[in-house]
Amino acid sequence: MGKLVELGKNLKCLTCEQVLSLENIEKEKILGLNSKLWFRCENFSCVTQVMTGKVHEGNTKSILFYVNSKAVLGSLHAGVGYTALNKILACLNILLMSDTLFKRYEREVGPAIKKAAKESCQRAAEKE
Repeated sequence: MGKLVELGKNLKCLTCEQVLSLENIEKEKILGLNSKLWFRCENFSCVTQVMTGKVHEGNTKSILFYVNSKAVLGSLHAGVGYTALNKILACLNILLMSDTLFKRYEREVGPAIKKAAKESCQRAAEKE
């Protein structure tokens, strides 16, 4: 599912469940390849926070965006790092990921990469 579909699902006021309007965005915080948006509801004037993409819980119980995890995992899998990922993003005219955010996600996906590599080596050793 794309980012717009995910955003559309999340665009509801938490108080009255009315669909929120993009015209009523009060604030945006860019977090890598996704954003956190704050909308003002037209019915109750309350503010609802909306994520622009799917999220998951990290190792430290923090909220992480799937797209950021996948971008970092993909860059590491391809044998490139932060600089190469940002060069690709720049060519695509997509906002760049900060080095601190890349490192944060790298710490999240690193253990999974190590575990998969270890299991792969064990399977190869068993075949020999």
